[in-house]
Amino acid sequence: MSNSVTAKTSYEFVYCTKPQLKNIKVFGALGYANIPDEKRRKLDAKAFKCRFMGYEDGVSRT
Repeated sequence: MSNSVTAKTSYEFVYCTKPQLKNIKVFGALGYANIPDEKRRKLDAKAFKCRFMGYEDGVSRT
């Protein structure tokens, strides 16, 4: 069966549920990456500016 006929995504065919899209980020979006306590001194910054480049293959986070 074709997805265009049934109006379902591949995810819906495999898992029989709609995907959760509330945590999907836009590629190139500005963000901040945390610097762990062990890698900084008392007055150092706690994070640094970065851009979202994509999701790591094989990693599932909920």
